[in-house]
Amino acid sequence: MAVHDASALKGYAVKYSITIISKNNRCMLENCLAKLDKYIPSDTEIVVVEALSASAPPLPARVKHIVLPPEKAGFATQRNEAVSAASGDYVIFVDDDVEITEGWFERLTSAVEENPGVTGAMGAVFPKDAGFMGFTAAVFGHPGGGFRLHNFSNGAIIPLSEVATCNTAMKKSDILTVGGFDTLCDRFSGEDTDLCDRIIDKFGPDMFRYVPAARVWHYTANKITRVARWYFRRGHADAYLAMRHKRQMKYLLRSSITLKLTAAFLLWALFGFTAFLAAAAVWYLSQLFRARFMFRYFGVYGFSTVKKAAVFLLYPLNKFLVHLAIDAGRLAAVLKL
Repeated sequence: MAVHDASALKGYAVKYSITIISKNNRCMLENCLAKLDKYIPSDTEIVVVEALSASAPPLPARVKHIVLPPEKAGFATQRNEAVSAASGDYVIFVDDDVEITEGWFERLTSAVEENPGVTGAMGAVFPKDAGFMGFTAAVFGHPGGGFRLHNFSNGAIIPLSEVATCNTAMKKSDILTVGGFDTLCDRFSGEDTDLCDRIIDKFGPDMFRYVPAARVWHYTANKITRVARWYFRRGHADAYLAMRHKRQMKYLLRSSITLKLTAAFLLWALFGFTAFLAAAAVWYLSQLFRARFMFRYFGVYGFSTVKKAAVFLLYPLNKFLVHLAIDAGRLAAVLKL
């Protein structure tokens, strides 16, 4: 492991440390750092934990740069390294594939300052170039709550029990008190959910605040194959988390599309194909009704009328396919036990 100190910040009292993990993604990392350099105070510490297969140019002098070999990299391992290296009382997690916006730092940290008794705060995450799948994933609530959580907040700062590490400030002492990130999550992620479950167990619920105005742009995958792989991996994480935390088992059962399909086929067996079609129609219409808030976000991306209609009407089908991928990942994880 190689560490390069950010000499430009020596002597400063640090309250907030911005941390980024990255793996062979130097182009996106440099883009993320450029936005940080533009919009955050010059005395803010930046820690980068980067896994590299080959040598790369040095990062800016203000960055505390930790380099790991790829075989030792992982979501939880790299985040633990970042937390350990951070000098601040609060660690702000920013993924390498996001762009912060003007005023982001002030809005996120203001929420922390105004709520000193909580563990931290999470800002909003919107897809940067929202294609068909990227926009739909944000309606699902991925990543970081996406449009779903932003809409639910209705523009107000609200309490949360669970947050993602894509755009979140956390009290370093609370992270360390619960033991940091679980390195068993390295392969399939879910390290943020697991950490939040342990924070709930230790400190109670609602230890975070959601700050809709502290928005970042996320470069979300738009190819169906990449999206399917991401959700398959998420399914693996779900299965692991369900074995560790009872509340995650409840979520797994509640969200399983396989169980819903089983119930629909049971209706078919008992009452005929018409009952199956009726159940499918009710589910389809209920998904459209619940996702109607997406129209609030079409204007952010300038979608045409045809694209709006296609995204809206195909939303239930996309959700069905995504949840099949999640359930497939869950099943694959169980079969490996």
